[in-house]
Amino acid sequence: MKFVDSSVGIDYKNTLNDILIHPNPTEKVLYFSVLCNVTISTTNGQVIIDRKNATSLDISDLSTGIYLLTATDNNNRILQRSKIVKK
Repeated sequence: MKFVDSSVGIDYKNTLNDILIHPNPTEKVLYFSVLCNVTISTTNGQVIIDRKNATSLDISDLSTGIYLLTATDNNNRILQRSKIVKK
């Protein structure tokens, strides 16, 4: 994705690749549009799920609430950071 800052005329690229994470909110399974490594953390930073090479992730055992998701590639480059809601 390419952006142009019209106030100064500088082009820059989005450092995060757009991947689709759905459904959000969910009660059971999250799906990812690309194969990625996924870390789910609490809002306090405690890692509670760490999966490699995932296209889906079952979160049905998590308590209802808000969690932080980080998706990375196999070179540990961040593809996406987002909040997810467990219903």
